[in-house]
Amino acid sequence: MPNEKDVTATAAVTTEVEEKFSLLDKKIMTTANWHGFLVRWFATDDAETLESYLHGGFKKSMEQFDYRENKYDEIDRIIFFFSIADGRTDERLLRVPEDKDRKCFLGYNLAWNETWKQPSELRQHLAEKAFNMLCLNFFKTEVEKRGRDDEFGDFWHRLIRDDRLLPVIQNYFRVEKHWSRGISLRNFDYRADVPHIEQQAVNFLLKLARFIFNWKEPNSIFRTSEENKKIFLTVKARVDAAKPWLIEVLSQLRQLDALRKYILDFDQPCLDKLKEIALRTELLEDHVVGDKRLVADVDEACYVGSKAGWFIKEWQLRTKVSRQLEAIRKAKWKKERADQELAEILKNQKE
Repeated sequence: MPNEKDVTATAAVTTEVEEKFSLLDKKIMTTANWHGFLVRWFATDDAETLESYLHGGFKKSMEQFDYRENKYDEIDRIIFFFSIADGRTDERLLRVPEDKDRKCFLGYNLAWNETWKQPSELRQHLAEKAFNMLCLNFFKTEVEKRGRDDEFGDFWHRLIRDDRLLPVIQNYFRVEKHWSRGISLRNFDYRADVPHIEQQAVNFLLKLARFIFNWKEPNSIFRTSEENKKIFLTVKARVDAAKPWLIEVLSQLRQLDALRKYILDFDQPCLDKLKEIALRTELLEDHVVGDKRLVADVDEACYVGSKAGWFIKEWQLRTKVSRQLEAIRKAKWKKERADQELAEILKNQKE
């Protein structure tokens, strides 16, 4: 039971703390728009402050409140988050020479041991935060949106018409040689079970693949103006260039089967990419050759179970059968047409 002196002392300390740390003494301010967000972002290096900015970044208005402010749109915001999220799965990508052996003191853990981290580790934490915000505010929302006539809303059509965002997405999820995994997908965490938050990015890439491989050139292109023709040809070139990249990405995600329904539409660059992937396959020592080496051809790749190799074989078979069936259809049509003409001639002779 505390005595009167204890209670008085406690009350005095409480009053002093309340007065010293009262919110009433703070001039509360907010960051109104994206321009203000960037001003504050570049003004600090404090990791905790930067993380709090990332947390609220998607809530900032893109309006221009003052004529002296730079103009931004939603794509600018998304590109910013992709840039900050780069390197989230590999701390080595976020090291800079200026760091040297510098470490940052974070405080104490539950066992009262000091906690220190390298600047690159803190950058990786911020990159992961930016990625999480992309998953929640971009990947997830665009996957769930549907268009008026199909599963694709206006965003997907803007994505291929605008030359800013698609290259950023392709660069973020690019395939490169990793220091330990070999050829792998940048910014993807190769876990046995894909984390729920990362699954949002996988779902986005799967929907992007469906959109790209479903995209068709409008039938009215040759009845439009010369300017529109140039636009459509530019978009078509952008779509065609994205297909081999998506084949590489889905192969790394072990989702290549998602493209099986489009296999007869694969052009030569798509087939070349499949062959490139297949020829990366290794023959291990327990196979009949008795040594570990890369496969010599697509047949050897199929022998050891390369999905890309079997896609090539399936394309060859289905293309061959498709052409045969088309030839049979045309021959039957010609025969039916000839039979009709013969019947017409015989009828006229009788008359």
